[in-house]
Amino acid sequence: MAIIYSYPTVDPVREDLILGTDVSSSNKATKNFTIQSIIDLVTVATGDLQTVLALGNVATGFDIDLTNSSFIGGGFRTTGGIVISGTTGIGFTNLTSTAFTGTIATAAQPNITSLGSLTALVLDGPISGTNLITSSNLAGAQNDNVVSTLAIKTYVDNQVGLFDTLAEVLANGNTTGGTSIVVSAADNITFTDTSKALFGNSQDLEINNDGIDSFITDLSTGDLRLRSDDAVKIQASTGGNTLATFTKSAGVDLYFNNVKKLETLVGGAKVSGAFEATGIGTLNGIVNTNSYTDSTGDTGTAGQVLSSTGVSGTNWIDDPNPTPYSWLVEADGGTGSPCLLYTSPSPRDS
Repeated sequence: MAIIYSYPTVDPVREDLILGTDVSSSNKATKNFTIQSIIDLVTVATGDLQTVLALGNVATGFDIDLTNSSFIGGGFRTTGGIVISGTTGIGFTNLTSTAFTGTIATAAQPNITSLGSLTALVLDGPISGTNLITSSNLAGAQNDNVVSTLAIKTYVDNQVGLFDTLAEVLANGNTTGGTSIVVSAADNITFTDTSKALFGNSQDLEINNDGIDSFITDLSTGDLRLRSDDAVKIQASTGGNTLATFTKSAGVDLYFNNVKKLETLVGGAKVSGAFEATGIGTLNGIVNTNSYTDSTGDTGTAGQVLSSTGVSGTNWIDDPNPTPYSWLVEADGGTGSPCLLYTSPSPRDS
């Protein structure tokens, strides 16, 4: 006959007793066990967390809370997301992830020695360190230093302050070092009346204006040459009247009031208009297709001859002997005898 007792159901606590038998004892005596001893037996006496997890290594529907605890181990892996919270995490040899989110709260992070390659870096506060240069003269600057913006600004301002005029820049080094000077559109280089543009190592060529006249002066032992692939024209600055034109393979033209008066030709020269010679010259031949005038500008009449009036010039006069002359050649004797060229009637007969 069995006796069945009815007991109320209560929530157990660690100090409660459980009635059981000790199977390892030969007499299998009945003993009492506390609930805490059973917990210790399962979690400690029979193995560590790895042993428990080996029974079923997926904690389905449960989180492992490491808050306010230290985690030490060779590795910590997760196939999903992981949140490590607490005051301090220690003992990690490596912590690898494809992405980290959150904020490094403390200002000093001496253990971060390298960041690798960054595609973007945002700084919302000041930076410091032994490789940060704040000296205004950039002393000790190297390629692997970071220079503060104030140091750069102060350095640039100081340099501009030392050489902020063209005179100071030229005094620092008066050559361009092989760099061309380019003047932008509508800008000018202006020289005063006492300034000159000098060219050559010995300054042999000068271009200047004294306030009235302009000069291009060649002081070298060579020639002053004006070169052009087509023509060189000299023109008045106002009105554009041409004064002279020098054309390659075509000669030289000289103008008066923009009208050509003298031009060189293949066989000589051509004068358009009146020609006046104030000195005595030698002519190899004269072909006159018009008329001659005397000192007074008179062209004379038919039959007149041009006669000298002495120092006063020339004048047309009537021919004193209008009989036509025939040019004759007369020989006096044999071979080698002299010949006489005269007109007939001979002037000796007049």
